[in-house]
Amino acid sequence: MYDVAILGAGPAGAALACALAARWRVVLIDKQPTPPPRIGEALVPAAGRILRDLGLSDAFNALQSAPYVANRSLWGSDVEEYRDFISDPEGCGWHIDRVAFETMLRDQAKIRGAACLFHHPLQDVTPGWHLQCGDVTNIKARYVVDATGRSAVLARRLGAQRIAADKMVARWCRINSVPETKTGISSVITTPKGWWYHIAAKSVDACESTVAFHSIANLLPQGDKAAFLSAAQDHLGLSEILQGAKPLTEPTTTAAHTARLDHISGENWIAIGDAGICFDPIASRGLFHALYSAYVGAALIDERLRGQGDCFALYDGEMSRIYETYLDHRRAVYNAEQRWPRSDFWRKAHA
Repeated sequence: MYDVAILGAGPAGAALACALAARWRVVLIDKQPTPPPRIGEALVPAAGRILRDLGLSDAFNALQSAPYVANRSLWGSDVEEYRDFISDPEGCGWHIDRVAFETMLRDQAKIRGAACLFHHPLQDVTPGWHLQCGDVTNIKARYVVDATGRSAVLARRLGAQRIAADKMVARWCRINSVPETKTGISSVITTPKGWWYHIAAKSVDACESTVAFHSIANLLPQGDKAAFLSAAQDHLGLSEILQGAKPLTEPTTTAAHTARLDHISGENWIAIGDAGICFDPIASRGLFHALYSAYVGAALIDERLRGQGDCFALYDGEMSRIYETYLDHRRAVYNAEQRWPRSDFWRKAHA
């Protein structure tokens, strides 16, 4: 019998396991044997405090992630704007190697005593809790946590409904940048059909970057990796920083819409990270929220396991407050771009 079974070993699930495994019997389960490549590589300065509180600073610093010092935007006009982290009390953020980051979190969970079942997809779950994952047929736990990302596999099996606010997707690929692009700056540039995103190199020694286009499915750039990179290089706001870049991977399309569950917790279960709330990438909140919701969720589960908490209503309320605040921010950001009111993408973004 485990105290906590965590479905999903991405940043949220693995961070939750790190927080609880030293005190409780925790099993961390994931359908993937190793972390897959993902888009989402900017970690904002406030995440450093959570990593410190989780005792993960040393392991994180060992990754030697490149500093993330500013955001560059051409949004609402053709005039460049820069917003840096000089005044942030936490200092700068980080541009991370996502696979290395998630591997570190998995390793730390195991070091702290979590049982790890990777390459074990969820097959069945019944109240109690009894889970079947892959060929392991009888996993019992007092509490279960859905950290399965946007799919919210566990929560939807338990009756929760996903409420989507839009249909945005992202098409992205890795590129081999020239060394001069290692500036610690992320760029966002609008077009009539959506917006481009470029993130600088992921480690102090690497010249690998990511370029992505965000829109609705029928407006995404088509073609192979060369055609996709060419489409980015043709844009005035990207041509200089992508000069000399070479595509490393074929473009991948992934969900990038805003969504939440109609209820993010229930009887002895909660959803954390993207399983509970999905953010538009323009907010740069996905990874931070994964860590924050894991941190808050761990505290509440710890209280309940010690017999001091009654329910997860406070967690639901906190997540709802975060979501409503985020929606206000997202609306203001998209309303700042008014140059193409007849564009299908911007008309829907302003709705």
